[in-house]
Amino acid sequence: ALSDDSTLFIPFTLSKRLPSIFQSWESVLVQLPQLNSEGTIDDVRSAVRSIPIIPDVQSHLMDLEIQFLRRAHVILSFLVQSFVNGGHVDAVQDLSEVPVVPRMIAQPFYLVSEILGMKPMFSACTFDTWNWEPKVWSSPLTWDNLCLLNRLTLENAEIGFHIIPCAMHIAAAQKDDISLGDRRCFDNSLFKKVLKVPSYFHDGQILELVDVFIDLRKLFKKFIDIFKHVYEVVDFDSFARYRRMLRGFSPNGIHFDVGGSKGIVLNKSKGPSAAQTSMFFLFDALLKIDHRKSAKVEQEKVTESSIYVATDETESNAFFSFQNEMLLYLPSEQRNLILQFQESMKNTNIEQYLENKDLKKEFQNCMRAYRAFRQYHLKVALFYLDDKSTGTGSSKFRSLLQEAIDNTF
Repeated sequence: ALSDDSTLFIPFTLSKRLPSIFQSWESVLVQLPQLNSEGTIDDVRSAVRSIPIIPDVQSHLMDLEIQFLRRAHVILSFLVQSFVNGGHVDAVQDLSEVPVVPRMIAQPFYLVSEILGMKPMFSACTFDTWNWEPKVWSSPLTWDNLCLLNRLTLENAEIGFHIIPCAMHIAAAQKDDISLGDRRCFDNSLFKKVLKVPSYFHDGQILELVDVFIDLRKLFKKFIDIFKHVYEVVDFDSFARYRRMLRGFSPNGIHFDVGGSKGIVLNKSKGPSAAQTSMFFLFDALLKIDHRKSAKVEQEKVTESSIYVATDETESNAFFSFQNEMLLYLPSEQRNLILQFQESMKNTNIEQYLENKDLKKEFQNCMRAYRAFRQYHLKVALFYLDDKSTGTGSSKFRSLLQEAIDNTF
């Protein structure tokens, strides 16, 4: 069964273990933190190569329910990333020296990505929203009551780096100060309200629209309050050591042995990025924020039924911006809903409704709060990445984040 819209962007039903047929994946997974922190790259690759090829793995994956598919994607992402970038930080190789990713993980990784409708790459949702649980189930889901189900390394920064965005998703998806076990947990989901906005505009429901923009303004302020804890939980030096685990395969690519008629394929995907955060696509569409002026991206076309990738590069204003390229890193279930919402908002003339002074006031207050959040995001990024030319998703993060701020007015 697929998720309902209220929890689509932050699933609250996550599997902690796959069925027994996938036990070999789970067994190596638990070794990764130690191997990636204290072992050599050869130690990591030997552990990965020890995994047996699962016969008819496609059928086994096709039989999985959605929560198991998400876990399979997390595990295989961890195994692939460890094979490519793992081992002690001093042992990390240049990507040009990485051998072919072996079939025992490459084939199921491509298959589960295809089933989920996303690029064969670990993404922000893999790390931030599919790999968490409460420390105490009976307590509210605040940032300090969250932990990771599994880890890649022993670096403390790994926990904080992914828990902070996870907490932001949860803040938008659940009622304040209510535990996950309370059935009222999602009664006040802001996602539900935002997805109703096109119909609110269509029906002229001004009071409901004012309420949404007030709630969004409060949410953006809450995002900043959550974000401020990043300096407590993401140590600068620890993050510098962990950051290699977020490397993508761009621009030269990594070869994968996916078997069958495809054989060895070249994967040039970028790594996880904040630009893959699904809820911000909704907020941008709602607030009519346009990000078409971005850097050069691969020529990529997004459709609801397939993912088509061309290799030529061109300016993004002729095709898609970096942000829209990041849509391909989301599962199709999320991407399709975002595309539908973007289309609905594109066909909604909100200017005529902003003649209402109360609605205009709250719309502008909401936009200011969103801009303040983006300014804080840039401040944090500059603190941790000041000596880096690119962000975690191979983005020119300074120019892209500044452009996002400039467009949020």
